[in-house]
Amino acid sequence: KLSYTLKLFFYVRNALKIIGAKNVISFGDWFNAFSLFAAIGLGRNVIITNRMGPSSKLSTAHEILNRLTYKWANKLVVQTDRAKEIQSKRYGIRRVEVIPNGTDLPKLKETSRGKNILVVEGQWGEKGQLDLLKAYVALNDRTWSIHLVGEGPMRKVCEEFVHQFGLRENVIFYGHQTRLTDLYQNAGIFVLLSYYEGFPNALLEAMANGCCTIASDCIAGPSELITDGLNGNLYPPGEINILTAKLKTLIFDCALRDEQGAAARRRAQDFSKINQVRAFDQLLVS
Repeated sequence: KLSYTLKLFFYVRNALKIIGAKNVISFGDWFNAFSLFAAIGLGRNVIITNRMGPSSKLSTAHEILNRLTYKWANKLVVQTDRAKEIQSKRYGIRRVEVIPNGTDLPKLKETSRGKNILVVEGQWGEKGQLDLLKAYVALNDRTWSIHLVGEGPMRKVCEEFVHQFGLRENVIFYGHQTRLTDLYQNAGIFVLLSYYEGFPNALLEAMANGCCTIASDCIAGPSELITDGLNGNLYPPGEINILTAKLKTLIFDCALRDEQGAAARRRAQDFSKINQVRAFDQLLVS
């Protein structure tokens, strides 16, 4: 590892010399300190970014290096206002900019939405999916189904739960998927179950596709996308009873689902990719 790290350091430093670019952007907490070290003495503007959950802990070595080097950065870019607050205190940085992720606003299909509850998460490393299954059992409404996209350690636990409660006809496991538009636009309700987020991309994509949404009010991001009861619904992470109540309200009120889905799509317009690009462009010339 030491040999590889040294080789990579000199490779990056040499590349910065050859390219001669004024600005360097490091995308991620794992690489920020490395990028700052590689640019020492080269007269570059180094912009670092926080792409993880702002409260996430790195290894002790990374934390020490970040606390040592972050003060050298010209700017720190985070994705949410909550992340700005946390990271500023954590590393003693004042030069922090908030640039949320962006999304496209796809054309909506002229089809009615299904009676299904959609979850999209790349890696199931938490117990949120199990929370939803428990809420579904409490609902006792088998006219709706659950569609789970993603993979991870919790899938086996969820499959065992589904088998135990006889839900194999009601819960669909999709695994990893790359084309999600049809799933979003067929969903009756989209649910974000995270216990923490860097930025909830799947939630933003669901809103852009006009989904009625329920999201855990975790750190950080959902509360900056959703105004509870207006363009979506928030619940405390892990509070299964509240999640169940939110689901029950939406399941029995089609008009409310349509109203919130339309409001969610309007809110997603504020997070267009062109706005994201313009924000970075402005950052690079400031």
